[in-house]
Amino acid sequence: MYKTDELVLACKEAEENVIAEIITDKDNLKYIDELNEEDFYYKTNRVIFELLKELKNKEKTIDLITIKELAVTKKYDGNKLIETLVYITDSLSLANDIENTVKIIKNLSMKRKIQSIIQKINKSIVEIDIDKEESEIKNEVIQEFLSLKTRQKDTENEMVNIMIETVKDIEEKYHKRNDYSYRTGYVDLDRVIEGLHEQELTIIAARPRSW
Repeated sequence: MYKTDELVLACKEAEENVIAEIITDKDNLKYIDELNEEDFYYKTNRVIFELLKELKNKEKTIDLITIKELAVTKKYDGNKLIETLVYITDSLSLANDIENTVKIIKNLSMKRKIQSIIQKINKSIVEIDIDKEESEIKNEVIQEFLSLKTRQKDTENEMVNIMIETVKDIEEKYHKRNDYSYRTGYVDLDRVIEGLHEQELTIIAARPRSW
């Protein structure tokens, strides 16, 4: 069972296993077309996949020798890549299911993209122009999610649900922009800082008293 690095939303073992499966079994070359370079989070794995994809597009044999030769022409360290490839092919589990592993890699890649967009949207919430219409705000968010590209129709409903939930969340925050329900209890202070708001850090300071 694969273990995902929750901090970066990636699985190094899954990426390595897919690469090893493609190199060791010609029947798995078809999976190259189902993946993109950006689906591989770890740099070395991404470089190796780029080489595999280029070799396939040029209809050349894919093995350790051709990978090394192509790597050298691109000024990569061919010997280092070969060492990595030998290691991951030797470590490949015989019980590995490449179809499920490809799915794991693609799902994690999509989650990283979604996470990036959500972070961008959350950051922009506090910068929203109060003169903007609600429809403009919704459209901006929807466009961000529409920029995500998927290869399977099955993911469309999932993306729609994510968009709807995100738009609802932003709409709720927009309507509450003047809601000062988070009060300190000090009337004068609440009037000055206009209450406390979610996703805001309020710092209260004063000059030291001089005697």
